[in-house]
Amino acid sequence: MLLPLWETSSEMTKTLISLLLLLAGIHFLVDTFACLMQPLWPDLEKRLELGLGSVLWLFALWSLTTSFGQLGFGLLADRFPTRWWIWTMPAIAIVCLSCLGLSESPFITALVLVIGGLAIAAFHPEAAATAGACFPDHRSQAMSVFALAGYLGQSFGPLYSGFVTEKFGYGGLIWGIAWGLGILLLIAIGLGRCEFPQRVVYQSTPKVHELIGGKWKVVCLLVLTGTLRVGVVLGVPLALAFVLDSRQASFSETGQVLSAFMFGIGAGGIACALFIRRKNERFVLWLFPLLSIPILVTLGLLKGLLLSLAVATTGLLIGITLPIFISYGQQLLPERQRVASSLTMGVTWGIGSALIAGMMWLLRRSGHVEWSFAIYGVMVLVSGIFCLLLPHLPLPTRRSESGL
Repeated sequence: MLLPLWETSSEMTKTLISLLLLLAGIHFLVDTFACLMQPLWPDLEKRLELGLGSVLWLFALWSLTTSFGQLGFGLLADRFPTRWWIWTMPAIAIVCLSCLGLSESPFITALVLVIGGLAIAAFHPEAAATAGACFPDHRSQAMSVFALAGYLGQSFGPLYSGFVTEKFGYGGLIWGIAWGLGILLLIAIGLGRCEFPQRVVYQSTPKVHELIGGKWKVVCLLVLTGTLRVGVVLGVPLALAFVLDSRQASFSETGQVLSAFMFGIGAGGIACALFIRRKNERFVLWLFPLLSIPILVTLGLLKGLLLSLAVATTGLLIGITLPIFISYGQQLLPERQRVASSLTMGVTWGIGSALIAGMMWLLRRSGHVEWSFAIYGVMVLVSGIFCLLLPHLPLPTRRSESGL
């Protein structure tokens, strides 16, 4: 039970809970469409007649756009009112990514990925900062709810695209425009009736050193630790897609396995919200991912139901820490929460995607994609060690200002 969030019945609290749930609903939609391509990357290489491993550079372009783009949009959002991005940018992403199935040109595919990726990047900093500001004294739990919806969307996306493309071909993805925009419209109407937390608009562009308040070492450590961890979150589905493709698995079978991993990530978000208290967050950050290593390194050897269970368990043990990372960043930079969100939800994912794309390109060229799981185990180990160097954050003693 989420007592810290629901323990009071005041009207303001009910409004903030409604706002948080609506933001989570849009996050589910956005991440559903962001993950449509996960089971399709290997086949896309054949469909576009690309060279061996070349599709990984499309993957890198897509990942870099959705991740590093967040930092630029985060800087703008901390200077100008950008609340309207919360509903307009998802609409652009839904339209672009639903049209991917109609493209048979590498250039058009790349262009659609970039436009859709930038829209996804613009949505996240503003929405995440608003979600965290709903309950600033219980920010990790609020971010768990917000992040959970994203992970559930990431779980549903591959399952949906795998089923649709197997039954109706790539062109079937276009129907996502109808149901995606329909749901988005209903949520946007609900958001229009909510009162948002008061926000701060900065009228001048801060200098680079002011963005992180002189906390260079701590922020670099946070980014490095997050990069290693999210690199695993990005890399496991990609490696599994290629391993299952080599076994001639169908789109729906691949989508089911990848959805199991993202479902585990989402279950970790639920566990974080339900069971992890503020005083235990730092302990959870390093211990739980280490428990995943024995399972993670064996994924390339498993098949069938055992593989699905193993990837779901791995996702849960890693996923439980991801909302805490976002919360950590926002607490380290309380007056630059959109920048902080873009660092933990964007920059780390961008660096991680470039790292994974290069590594997977080399392994694919050498014919040893299954070796990637051992490398992911090492990445988790190193990130766990780095977590021990992160600072202890003070526990709240009174109601905090949101700093939104």
